[in-house]
Amino acid sequence: MNDQYLKLRQKMRDQFPRMPTEIVDRIVRQSMDEARKEAEAEIQKLAGRISELTASLQAEPDAVGCKCSVCGNWQKWTPSGMVCKNGHGGARGINKLLYSAPPLLTNKEA
Repeated sequence: MNDQYLKLRQKMRDQFPRMPTEIVDRIVRQSMDEARKEAEAEIQKLAGRISELTASLQAEPDAVGCKCSVCGNWQKWTPSGMVCKNGHGGARGINKLLYSAPPLLTNKEA
């Protein structure tokens, strides 16, 4: 028996001291089974959502939303950080809005 089961069993015994032990045990087991099934269903739902998000990131290069500031190719996540297909790791990423914006005038051009 695990600690959670014992705690719940003791709580039931404290609340209903006259209830037979067999009934308390059955109620506690059913409660824990229902909680476990709900947790497993939630885990499956989250795993499905993670799979959907991962697939969408892999399918659309602009899902990450950054282009390499050196060459302009889309960047992707790697264990060591963002990198483009040309290997510019650590190059600052430029988001889609900044990349498509017209260039800013510098002091020399103004």
